[in-house]
This record gives sequence, C-alpha cells and structure tokens, in this order.
Amino acid sequence: MKYRCLLIMILLTLALFAEQSYVDSLEAALKNAEGTDKIDIMLKLAHNFATSDIKAATSYAEKAYAISEVEGYQAGIAAAWNMRGHINFRKGNWQEAYDNYIKAQDIFAQINDEEGLGKVYNNIGLLSMHMGNLEASEKYNKLSMEIKKKSNDYKGVSTSLINLGLLYWTQKDYSKAIDYMQEALHMQEKNGDKKVIANALNNIGYFYVSLNYLDKALEYHFKALKMARELGDQVIIASSHNNIGIVFAKLENYEEAIEHYNQALLIFQEMSDKPNIAKAYNNLGATYQNIEDYEKALQYHKKALEMAEKLNDNSAIINSLSSMGFTYEDMGNYPSALQKYKKCLEISQEQNSDMRDHYGNLGRIYLRLNDLK
Repeated sequence: MKYRCLLIMILLTLALFAEQSYVDSLEAALKNAEGTDKIDIMLKLAHNFATSDIKAATSYAEKAYAISEVEGYQAGIAAAWNMRGHINFRKGNWQEAYDNYIKAQDIFAQINDEEGLGKVYNNIGLLSMHMGNLEASEKYNKLSMEIKKKSNDYKGVSTSLINLGLLYWTQKDYSKAIDYMQEALHMQEKNGDKKVIANALNNIGYFYVSLNYLDKALEYHFKALKMARELGDQVIIASSHNNIGIVFAKLENYEEAIEHYNQALLIFQEMSDKPNIAKAYNNLGATYQNIEDYEKALQYHKKALEMAEKLNDNSAIINSLSSMGFTYEDMGNYPSALQKYKKCLEISQEQNSDMRDHYGNLGRIYLRLNDLK
C-alpha cells in the first residue's frame, strides 16, 4: 500500500516572537501604564504569547478589546479583532477567524491605518488558502506585500513571499514555490530575523519532500528545528518534528518517525492546537500501518477523525477516512474499506472537490471484492 502521510505546512504565524527579557519588560511596564499605552502593551503581549500560550494570548487580547471599547480607541479595537482572528485560526475555528479579520479590516480602513491593513490582508490571505479559496489568497497576499513595500517593511515582504510560496505549492507549481521561499530566506538572512528564517527553512524542506529530495529536505528541517529551539517557538519546533518524522517515514525509518511525531503531538496538545493534533494522529496512524500494527493505526486514525469532525474540517475528515480505508484494505477487511471510501466520495461530491482518488479507491475495492466471489 502506498504510504500516506499528512505534512504540516508551516504557515508564517501572525504573532511576533519576543525574548523573555522583552516579555518581562512589557509586563513590568503594564503595571503602571494607562489608557492607550496600556492597550498597546496588552496587544504586544497577546502577539507574543500567540505561538506559545493561547490562553494568555486570549486573556490579553480580550482585556485590550474591553479597554479600547471604553476609551473609544479604534486602532486598539481593530488590533484586538485581528488578534481574535489569529487565536481562532490557531484553534481551527476558521469561519470565526474570517469574521474577526473582516471586522479588523473594516476598522483599519475607516481610520486609514495602512500598517494594520497590511497585517490583516496577510492574515486573510493565509486563512483563504486554508479554506480553499486560492484566488482570494493570492489577492490578499499581494495587497499585503504592496503595502509593506511602500514602508520598506522587509520582514513583512518576506512574510508575503513565504505565503505566496505556500500558495503556489498548493497549485503544484513547485519551482515557483521554491523561488518565492528562497527569495524570502535570502532577504531575511540579510536582515537577521530568525523567526522568518526558521519558517522559510521549514517550508523549503517541505517543498523538497514534495519533490522527493529527502536528504535535502532533512537538511532544511533540522536547520529549522535548531533555530526554532534557539527562539523557543513551540509552533515551529512541533511542526519541524512532524516534518522530520515524515521524511524518516519515507526513508522507512519508522522508529525515528514515530519518535518525532510523538514530540510534535505533545507540543500541539499542550497548545490545544486541534488542527495539527489531528494531523499528528493521522501521521502516527499511517506509520503504524506501515509496520503492520493495524490496531494502533486504526486507534490513531479514529482519534484524528473525531478531532476533524469537531472542527468541521472536511479536508481533514476525508484524509482520516481515506487513511482508515487504506488500513482496512491492508487488513483484508474490504467491506469496511469500501464503507470509508464511499463516505469520502460522498463528502467530496457535497463539496464539489476532486473525486478522482476516491473513484480509484472504490474501483480497486470492487475488483478485490469480486475476486473473493
């Protein structure tokens, strides 16, 4: 059976990393701050915690919003809506995130805040890609990049380049995707922003996996992991472990793959990052399937399916059902495999998405069932 594994795309997060000393200084300043200064500090803290402590990020964002409402501070209200969007994005609540971003966009536009618009355009672009609206994703990423170029925001331009690289990857234009990612990497190597560099390294590694250049992929993923550890960025650390696991699985080093998947899963669980928890479960299931531990494989695929259903993420639901179908097929349980493949086709028909793989799976199962007659 062909190995199926979900790679986690490392999307450039909306929060900015700050060293602990910076966090400490912000928290100290917050004690004596008043009015809009207090709001701005809370929003900075929310941004910092968004990739490491969702609860803390939520607390600061909500407090900032409440005080902004009282003060009539429109920039603070818009930034808080933007932060709410990021938090919902991390939780997998994509429609809520979209609604939050649109509210932020409208307020930023009303107060002519170009910098705020550049950020929220970037965020809508990322979210649109996740939601399958590639045309909107390209539009918003390019709008964001144009604003950032005007203000010589090289980090922001790099963010847009990375996002466009990811977008072209989804369209299977791998050469263009790598070109965008390398451009972002070279720009930030000059400017020294390690967070953006780590994201670019991980994404380039991901693209090399797609091209089956596995040694090259490992090189980039390990570089990203090393840099993420130096930064203390839990999102990139976990995603790097996951992607390294994928490469080891493709190299049939399943013991190493499982070790890295488990490290990724632990961090995602600590962060309550449900979309990536589901992906880690599926990856573990696929790996146990390859070593013919079908009981464990099904356990992990079922956990992934339950998580995907809670998120109402049809793409993840299809991935989990397909993975369960492959496992049942390997076990020789063709009726159960048929049931899962039929469900995949049903969901894809409802979503008007690509159905070719599902028809192929069904055709193969019908042939095998016919052979048993």
